[in-house]
Parts: sequence; C-alpha cells; structure tokens
Amino acid sequence: MTSVGNDLDPFKVERKLLAHADVIEIGEICKHHSVRDEIIKGFIVLREDRA
Repeated sequence: MTSVGNDLDPFKVERKLLAHADVIEIGEICKHHSVRDEIIKGFIVLREDRA
C-alpha cells in the first residue's frame, strides 16, 4: 500500500499494535484517501479488563 508516496507494510503495523499488552486482536483494511492515496484503518480488540 502507498500513502503520501511511501510504501507501508500493513503487517508491520499489525505487529506493532499486537505488541501492546492490552491488545488481543486486530483487523486492518486499506482505505482510499483523497490526499494520502491510501490509509490503514484498524479495528482493535482490547483485553476485557482494559476495555
């Protein structure tokens, strides 16, 4: 995916988010953006005691 001329790896973003202790699951989609070409939209599930 490309955002503002930069190549982004959605898997790297996913690994960073999953490294957080309160995150148990995530999902991502690439979404068209009129200025940035594409953006990553993430959906995050937190641990039950942190939500």
